[in-house]
Amino acid sequence: MPSGRPVSPFDQFTTGEASFVVDHEFRVTRWSTGATELLGIDQREALGKRCYELLNGSDARNPGLCGRDCPIVTGTRRKPDVPDMDMLGRCSNGSYRWLNMTTLVHEPAGRSRRGSNGARQIMHLLRDVTDKRSVEEFARVSASAIRAARPPGISLNAATGEEVPIGDPLDHQAEDVAHTPQLSRRELQVLRLLSHGASTKEMADTLGVAPVTARNHVSRLLNRLGVGTRLQAVIYGARAGLI
Repeated sequence: MPSGRPVSPFDQFTTGEASFVVDHEFRVTRWSTGATELLGIDQREALGKRCYELLNGSDARNPGLCGRDCPIVTGTRRKPDVPDMDMLGRCSNGSYRWLNMTTLVHEPAGRSRRGSNGARQIMHLLRDVTDKRSVEEFARVSASAIRAARPPGISLNAATGEEVPIGDPLDHQAEDVAHTPQLSRRELQVLRLLSHGASTKEMADTLGVAPVTARNHVSRLLNRLGVGTRLQAVIYGARAGLI
């Protein structure tokens, strides 16, 4: 531990994920090797910087998500539990990645104390979800296009994406659809949300759950239907009359 660096309760926390810790002034006090590998930002560059200046985070609805009014940090002042969230974070080369962020809060006794060991400290755990967000966006756009452009009497083969007449022997999904699994109420909700192009965040808001829970719902649905992607699930659901 570098000389003069205050002790942090998160020093005892071990994780293989990318992580960093900020103090009550938004300054980075810990920066893991995983964070360097994920974002390309060296520890020496990160320490002492304000997190919002370092990451310049944003999302689809709020391009200025990171700042002194950070909803993650300010959220910890209103309630102890902060839900996971996705945001775009800046890498050292100027590119951006979608990051799923989990927040852990240490609120010491005697909240009014502002000494280096007595102030609030917040750890952020980061996961790269860029590929998943890209797939979600593709599924959203594709689902909208399917609903708008599919002619009557035409189905889509879930394996190839090709248009085939309903009942055509090339529609290899027909036999599978005849044995459609009985979906739960929640699974049907998730499938219908996918068919409307809902992102993970939109799905979570609609269902009243955390984004990570919504993503788990989607994974279970794909397993139940025996498909590999959200788009295939929508095509399967449309062919089986579930949506």
